[in-house]
Amino acid sequence: MQVLEAGLTMATVLGVIATATSNYIEAASTQICESLAAVGSGRTAVTKTIDRAISFEQGISSDISRNTDFIVPSGGKYSAFVIGFLPEAGETYSLDIHLKYPDGSWDAAYSVHEANFAVGELVEITVKPRFSSRPYGVNLQVNSANARENTYTVSVWGCR
Repeated sequence: MQVLEAGLTMATVLGVIATATSNYIEAASTQICESLAAVGSGRTAVTKTIDRAISFEQGISSDISRNTDFIVPSGGKYSAFVIGFLPEAGETYSLDIHLKYPDGSWDAAYSVHEANFAVGELVEITVKPRFSSRPYGVNLQVNSANARENTYTVSVWGCR
């Protein structure tokens, strides 16, 4: 399993060990982590496919961004969020994670562009919210310049 932490570039760190289908995970530091629900579906794991959009008028192709939002419960006092990313194709991916706050602001908590991810290998990325405010949502944007119909699964856990 590859574990990434915000602020580190493709670094392996010790920490949360989990599977993409579990509702609760426990970190090595005895933190308790709970699955967050996706907006709209209420599911704790969401599978999507990247589609390529082709503009015949301009003669160029571009990727359609795949946004997925997860709801942070109003009583959730989480010190960290763990994002699970499970690629089902061996292409490169760009992954941006944003934390959304009640005042309308947001933090770009993690960003990697055109990185290689191993097929079927769960990648866990840990991001931390602002000390002074609690986010109401976690947004993931997944793209791939080289992918055509790449499928992936994402999930988010809030950890105390």
